[in-house]
Amino acid sequence: MQQQTADLKPISSRLDAIEKRKHHLEEKQAALTVRAQHDGVWVAPEVKDYLGSWLRRGSPLGCL
Repeated sequence: MQQQTADLKPISSRLDAIEKRKHHLEEKQAALTVRAQHDGVWVAPEVKDYLGSWLRRGSPLGCL
């Protein structure tokens, strides 16, 4: 095991890079969740019109 320590460095480095990438992707995924700015009842009568569409962040989807 001590003789092969040098072989483990690239694997360990790659693992660290993959974990950082995973964390970054999880943060991006969480940012895709639609959240209301205020408490209340959300009403979106035309929500079906948005199905399958791409929207810019902050686009209005309904009203309170």
